[in-house]
Amino acid sequence: MTVTSAQTHTYKLIKLFDGTFTTDAEGRLHMGDARVSDEAVAKVLRNTLNTYAHDPKWETATDQQLADGVASLSEDEMQAFANSVAAGNVGGENYTPLASSTGSYVVGTAAGQSGTATLTAPSDGYYLIVSDPSSVWGKVGESGTQAVLTPVDGDTAVATKTEVPVLVKTVADNFAHDPDGREDWDKGFTKVSDFDIHNAGDVANVKDVRYKVEVSLPDIMGDMDSYPVTVHSTLGSGLKFGPNAKESWVSATLVNGDGSKTVPIQFSSDNVSITNAVDGVGDEMVLDFGDVRKVLADAGVTPSEMGGYHIEYVYNGSRIIDGAEGNLGALLGSRTSLADPLVSTAYATYKPYTYGFMGGETNKTVEDQAKLYSYSLKVDKVDGDAEALKGAKFTLTEADGTVVGKDITAADDGTFTFTGLDSGVEYTLTETTVPAGHKAIDPIKFKIAATVSAEGDAVTAISATETADPSNAATFTVDDATVVATVVNLSGPEMPVTGMAGIAGGILAGGVLIAVSGVKLARAKKDSEDSE
Repeated sequence: MTVTSAQTHTYKLIKLFDGTFTTDAEGRLHMGDARVSDEAVAKVLRNTLNTYAHDPKWETATDQQLADGVASLSEDEMQAFANSVAAGNVGGENYTPLASSTGSYVVGTAAGQSGTATLTAPSDGYYLIVSDPSSVWGKVGESGTQAVLTPVDGDTAVATKTEVPVLVKTVADNFAHDPDGREDWDKGFTKVSDFDIHNAGDVANVKDVRYKVEVSLPDIMGDMDSYPVTVHSTLGSGLKFGPNAKESWVSATLVNGDGSKTVPIQFSSDNVSITNAVDGVGDEMVLDFGDVRKVLADAGVTPSEMGGYHIEYVYNGSRIIDGAEGNLGALLGSRTSLADPLVSTAYATYKPYTYGFMGGETNKTVEDQAKLYSYSLKVDKVDGDAEALKGAKFTLTEADGTVVGKDITAADDGTFTFTGLDSGVEYTLTETTVPAGHKAIDPIKFKIAATVSAEGDAVTAISATETADPSNAATFTVDDATVVATVVNLSGPEMPVTGMAGIAGGILAGGVLIAVSGVKLARAKKDSEDSE
């Protein structure tokens, strides 16, 4: 037997019945000569059937009648029946929990490898496939399967019924201010963001980053007795939660699959804990959402409607320096490589089983990351011989006039850097002071483009495109997360090269006019002499 959609923990094959299968005219299997594998199994089957088929005859039923009773259950009843048999919890009474048992009816075990597990059935019959509880505890991103009740008639392939929550953490892609001057981050969330720290106009106002966390809940949550969820969020190195962060957390939201219904999760500051940064990472916040299944049930959501819900909440991470909010630009400006973005992480803990007796343990989701990138512009100022040229000053602005850096002076080696740049923004580099003895250049315009991985979880490269350079003074290259612009100033008068061309044209035109006037005067003089 091949078990598909298998995780890496161990699966058990439990024999319920031996028997002989026949196929009717409609292709349905029927078991004859059924034999229950073990008296402990028979006891669980009788009492479980009495719960779902509501007939005391199961107490004295033959093995064949038990097999026929199992086959008569509806699909929904069959799943609930299988889970109850696996847990040994029937009608409030506890019997042998087959999922955790080591009885002789456990006829095979196998761990999942590359998505499959191979179990060997010793004979045809009805079998139960369950997860071995002890092998699931502590497995990141794993959960026990719902019990799978299946006939085995020769070679058989059966899929597990495993669902785990999935946590996704994203970061706001843009920053702006609304007309009243409040910070507005709600511009869409992505796995990676290249953050324009100057988009607000006043760099000092950009003090925090907005993150969103979403936790999808399993469709089978309605079949479980409870579903506690806790989320651990860690900020990137250098970011902290503000002094009032704990007190401000009062709710999050449960949202159904199509977004048509929302249910608030109310909790107090007692459900929130914050741990200060250690080991070079940012602060950690732990949010205990409690039993989210109960929250939905109390809001009138039926078990059959619980599938497709997810938890959603948004929070800020701030740049805090010595207890005061600091400039985020300085933090991001220090990230000079695409291999070193500002990474914020999160994971959730959850109940990994659908069987009631396994409910005390929790597992972790796979950790997710949101990455924040920022780019730089390095200007290499050189003369016509490609030698470093000092004395220049430049201002970098965005298309709307927002100033990124004003009158930045080149060092002795002719270089200077603007940090905190974004992709998709047209920037204008304007020379505000021309080196002595050199010609000025016209403003240079360019854009940065970012290439995101196919998985959408990293910026793999950037490029720069020159959109305007009337003086033909700049050459753009890229070094990791830095755009390098080599800008040439030629020797000559301190005026734009394009202006020089206009002046030269004017001089040439003036010379033509003078020459024409001279010819006319010579002709007039000659005509006068001939008339005499």
